[in-house]
Amino acid sequence: MGLQSKLFKGDAKLEAAANSDPAHIAPGAKGSHVGKIQQALIKLDGAAITADSAYGPATATAVAAFKQKRQILNFAGKIDNIVGKKTIARLDEEMLAKEGGGGSVGTGGAGKFGLNFAIPAGLANSIGAGSPVTIQPFTRSPMILIKTFDKRDPDSTKNDLNNTNPPQPKLTFLETLAVGLSIGDPVSLLEFKMSLELRTLAGIVGLDMFQRFKLNTFPKKVEEFNSGHGLGKLVEGLDVFKKAHDSIRSEFEDALKKQAATGTLDVNALEAKTNTAGKFGRPQLTNPDGIKTSLDLAIPRSQLQLQAVIGGSFQGGQAELIAFSADANTGTYTATFKYIMIDHFGVDNGDVLGPPPHGSPGQVAFWVLQHTHGPGFCPYLTTVILERSVSGRFI
Repeated sequence: MGLQSKLFKGDAKLEAAANSDPAHIAPGAKGSHVGKIQQALIKLDGAAITADSAYGPATATAVAAFKQKRQILNFAGKIDNIVGKKTIARLDEEMLAKEGGGGSVGTGGAGKFGLNFAIPAGLANSIGAGSPVTIQPFTRSPMILIKTFDKRDPDSTKNDLNNTNPPQPKLTFLETLAVGLSIGDPVSLLEFKMSLELRTLAGIVGLDMFQRFKLNTFPKKVEEFNSGHGLGKLVEGLDVFKKAHDSIRSEFEDALKKQAATGTLDVNALEAKTNTAGKFGRPQLTNPDGIKTSLDLAIPRSQLQLQAVIGGSFQGGQAELIAFSADANTGTYTATFKYIMIDHFGVDNGDVLGPPPHGSPGQVAFWVLQHTHGPGFCPYLTTVILERSVSGRFI
């Protein structure tokens, strides 16, 4: 769907910025599309700028202030002064409400307390036409919606983050035989075996993760990969990730609708605080009235690249709400979810034995480097971080 406000609708450059990251509008830009952004900032935030169609320092400061109030973050989780997809969408949404005589409430809304709005007759639901809905401002960003805890402390069943020599727990007789022939190999040969296998199976992504392993000097270090990295792109393309996102979005919207039916919308009440067990038996934090879909995603065997660097599934993760706003006058909301998926880039003792894909020369070399060579060659936490902005109706 294109831009909807009268001010923005039909402007080719603004429409492009709303649909494509490379088309974002940054300081230094000039043109009528910049003038429209300036007009919106003046009308919505009372920005002390002139609509001169030049994206100068004052406009950049006003954009950053607009985004700060609404917690519109970039992929690094920071506030910047660029008008991209999320910022255009928010400006357009608020201008549309402004043009229709409405107003929005969010992280940077019209006050610090819940505000009452009458629901238009055309949007009446179970509350009843004309009844007020109280919208509480979102105050807990970032707020955990669901969390699956990954297992980081080595034990008899999981020791892929252990790098001690001898390993904890000790190798079994068969595992000792499997690694025995490679223990005396020079580091260069072990590196070659491991990197060749990762390059063959996972390409540039595999080589990058190998280099991080080679240079890492302490176990459990967190290595982050976002949508700009090849690993992030692979995860973004997974059907299981897309389905998880769609499910979380649906569960989130259903929860909002249930709240609105009571007369009060408080997204803060969806924070995960209840301890449960996840689908793989891992400890999980949920909310009985909130999100149920976890992010310990299984990797299909057909996804060879991810199988090579992640394995059968992510070992933990969480969904966070980092931005939220709602408009009681139109019954709509916008939200930004942050997905964090965690895995361990290291090998268990048992990985040196078959059946395939375990027991390969690369995995045996991986184990030997991890346990008998240093500094460096330490296992780490692979953390994939993706963001998704959504909008919908709560009545």
